[in-house]
Amino acid sequence: MSARRAGADAGPKEATMVGRMIKRWAVVAVAVPLAAAGARKLSSVVESRKGPSRTSNLLRRAGDALHRNKRHR
Repeated sequence: MSARRAGADAGPKEATMVGRMIKRWAVVAVAVPLAAAGARKLSSVVESRKGPSRTSNLLRRAGDALHRNKRHR
């Protein structure tokens, strides 16, 4: 029998899995707020050029929804 306990030290496979999870979380933590800000900005640009429209309302709602979900976490 091995004297080594399960989980005593992570092997290379577990270490890379944790690293990937951290990278994925970091990308999502940056991408979601940027997407929300981009949708809201694009909505205001479209509204300033052509007035309120279905597209600009949809973009604004999408930006607000992303922002609202980020706030409640």
